[in-house]
Amino acid sequence: MNLLQKYIRTLLTEKNVLAIGECYPFAVEKATAWFRDHIDRTKTRGKRAHPDIDNKDKFKVVHGRVTNKWSGESYLHAWVEMGDTIFDDQTKRTKPDGIDRKTYYDHFQPEPIVEYTAEEVMVNCVQGGPGPWDEESREAMSQRDAWLHEAATSGAPAGGDCYEAAGKYIMDKCQFGSSEDCNLTLVHGEVMGQGPLEGITFGHAWVLSGGLAIDKSNGRNIELPKQFYYALGGIDNIGNVHEYDWDAARDNILTYQHWGPWDLETESGL
Repeated sequence: MNLLQKYIRTLLTEKNVLAIGECYPFAVEKATAWFRDHIDRTKTRGKRAHPDIDNKDKFKVVHGRVTNKWSGESYLHAWVEMGDTIFDDQTKRTKPDGIDRKTYYDHFQPEPIVEYTAEEVMVNCVQGGPGPWDEESREAMSQRDAWLHEAATSGAPAGGDCYEAAGKYIMDKCQFGSSEDCNLTLVHGEVMGQGPLEGITFGHAWVLSGGLAIDKSNGRNIELPKQFYYALGGIDNIGNVHEYDWDAARDNILTYQHWGPWDLETESGL
């Protein structure tokens, strides 16, 4: 293992996995909406902008680091502050109207790195994507991506990308909080082939979300009722599955240095 891998592994082991979810695009969407709502196109040019359009006391996007005080996990993250109300991609479904500042700062202990007005967010997004934009954060995320790619291609068994795709999906969704807050389960299992592979079993990976099976392999986006998905693959009949919550999946990624399989052995060896 080279020095870069050791460095990234240290970050991961200390639960400092960098955010790779939708927090940055979410913040851009909020900034775009704020900007549009504060432009009066009925007025002449130069007089269209509302005085609050660049007032950070009213609206700002913050890029920084948050730490879940219950799990101790820390990540690069983006959130939106509108006065004393915080909007966050991770809580947009449970708290669509935002969280009061005191509660948010107590629970997530945010450490701001850079603050942006709505206009600055839009300009930076056009020039460099949804974020992050500061050099230190971008370099850290670049190193992480390089390490994960090397681990996936050097140590994992040959074949499709199902293990990597499923692993990245549960990482995206669950790394912000503890596994107790995540209802996803990573599954490595033996399935029955179809079409040209009919009659041949092989290893596969997918994610369960309640009664839904999610398959992200090879660029697909399959979401089917678990019962139907398992019937298609003969999964219950074969009876060879290994399930992992996020904590177990993360530990195996660190231990084996690849996305899987870790425990699965198939009859065909595929």
